[in-house]
Amino acid sequence: LTATEIWHSVLDAWPYGDRWMMVALFEVAIVLVYWGSILFMYCCKTFGWYSNSKIQQGKWPDPGLVKAAFGGAVMEFCVVQPMFTYFIFYPILASRGFSYSAELPTAGYAVAQLVFYFIISDSYFYWAHRCCHAVPFIYKNIHKQHHEFRQSIILTSNYAHPVEGLFVNTPTFLLPVWLWPCHGLVFTVWLILSLWEVVDSHSGYDFWWSPWRYIRGSANFHDYHHSHNVGNYGTLTWTWDRWLGTDQSYKRHQASLKLAKANVNVSKAVVE
Repeated sequence: LTATEIWHSVLDAWPYGDRWMMVALFEVAIVLVYWGSILFMYCCKTFGWYSNSKIQQGKWPDPGLVKAAFGGAVMEFCVVQPMFTYFIFYPILASRGFSYSAELPTAGYAVAQLVFYFIISDSYFYWAHRCCHAVPFIYKNIHKQHHEFRQSIILTSNYAHPVEGLFVNTPTFLLPVWLWPCHGLVFTVWLILSLWEVVDSHSGYDFWWSPWRYIRGSANFHDYHHSHNVGNYGTLTWTWDRWLGTDQSYKRHQASLKLAKANVNVSKAVVE
């Protein structure tokens, strides 16, 4: 069976239309990537998996804060997200030609769209996020909620003021697709990649096997933003931070850690 034949079979078996298709695939992606990652990280903490990869060794967020974030995540992904997808996201994108049509795009075309989405998403988030820190009123009344987490866990990723969710997080994900409408399956891939990146950067662990290490560096990059609340405004890549020097504090911190580690190794060698 070809991909097109499989997709045609799915469409034939789905009687509810494109709008409900988007809602369903949205929720499937969230369950697999977001909640699946939370389960994995719970196992890491409980059973000590990848303990050496924990960025802030021995430090965890306040249990009360975790409980509040968990409740917010359940409400967002089980109630708010499906409603927004059905009544807002789908109509906006459908007006631009978005659909789950029978004709699939070529692999090359889909990859080109995904690259475009990464570039636009990374640029929008950098400037919107930097604005949240640069304007005192916005930081104090909106963005500060997200920074209640100084030790990142996956629940941190969507623990944000509703205004930030509406004007920062949502456009970061949807604006690229609005600019260059895609097939519904390409949108699903973009959704999965976006969720995967954001849970990885907020995981609090620097996994050696994470492919995001080769795109935006290790999870240390965004974890530092939470632990020190300075610089490192990008998410998908470090490009804008590198160009504009907003990663200098992070670089100095990393250099000091390397120097301290080198001094410890020298001390051990002398003792031996």
